[in-house]
Amino acid sequence: MLSAVREQEQAVRFLTRVLEGSLTSPLLLLGSEGTGRRFAIRLLTRTMFCTGDKVESCTCFDCIQLLQNTHPDYTELSAGEKDIGVEAIRSLIEAAYSSPSISSHRIFLIDGADRLTAAAANAFLKTLEEPPSRTRFFLLAESKNGVIPTIQSRCSAVYFRPLSEGYVLSKVQQCEEIGRAH
Repeated sequence: MLSAVREQEQAVRFLTRVLEGSLTSPLLLLGSEGTGRRFAIRLLTRTMFCTGDKVESCTCFDCIQLLQNTHPDYTELSAGEKDIGVEAIRSLIEAAYSSPSISSHRIFLIDGADRLTAAAANAFLKTLEEPPSRTRFFLLAESKNGVIPTIQSRCSAVYFRPLSEGYVLSKVQQCEEIGRAH
């Protein structure tokens, strides 16, 4: 499924190592909105959890739950309009130390690593430094500058480049063609 992540070869190599089990440290995915960071982690999670044929169109129980955002072993925490506070991180940490419900691992995607309050970041440090063996953390931020150094030092940085103009134009044209067909 990771083959669907376009124009991010370095990132796909890192994520493939996660799939193989050779990379277990938390990953800090850096890049602008729209470069595929969240998409890549969702595909990685589907690949890890899939009990079917491991293709994008898979309709196994785990893939359906992930597509419906109801899988008990996958959690997304997003900054949204405000910063991520200490209570949200404490709740996430508690969940991280519980065993996976139906999959081999628990996956946590934190969208807004640059939006953690100081108290939230400090509460998260020990867990990031020594994550539970069956837990994987993926933190998203647009740039490394907004992420406090102690969080950066506990994560492997993975850079997502802006997508090429040609690729973006081809996707826009595909959408226009679909729109004309309907």
